[in-house]
Amino acid sequence: SSNKSTTNKDMADWKRELALVALGAASGLFIASLSRSNENAQIVKRFLKAQSDRDLDKMCELVSEDIIYINEPHPPERTIKGKRMFREAFSASPCIWCPEADLQTKQMSVCGNTVFVERLDRFHVDGVWLEIPICGYLKVKNGVIYYWKDYWDYSKYKEFVVRHFGPEFSLFRLTRNLT
Repeated sequence: SSNKSTTNKDMADWKRELALVALGAASGLFIASLSRSNENAQIVKRFLKAQSDRDLDKMCELVSEDIIYINEPHPPERTIKGKRMFREAFSASPCIWCPEADLQTKQMSVCGNTVFVERLDRFHVDGVWLEIPICGYLKVKNGVIYYWKDYWDYSKYKEFVVRHFGPEFSLFRLTRNLT
């Protein structure tokens, strides 16, 4: 009976130690992953700050040469591919040209190399604040953003724009087609 209780106690101690070792290993992996996730979040925060500061050069520093940007309500042929196209598109963006812009990050969440962001982009145009709620995600690799996809309600945006600025209004001041 004494041997059996010692064996059970030894087994319980061994299981507890094994659980602690496993927890320690998992924590190490979690901390390493958390560190990378935090690094990715910081890159995206710097990118969004550059956008808010209208610093196109800094934005371009934080994206890869082969960046893909998908602005979901638009058709696939308007997907931005590559840093040159990215620079051209964003030079025409209200984030750069609008006299007053208020780009707010509402929430951010990270899973590995993917950073999920809920934003409210506000632009003061002709005396009116145009607000665009946006959700999207950005993927980071080797310290730069290589993929970015935004989702927003184009029909609400268009309804507001037509009411306040007319049907021909566009926030993007493009001089030529990006495709």
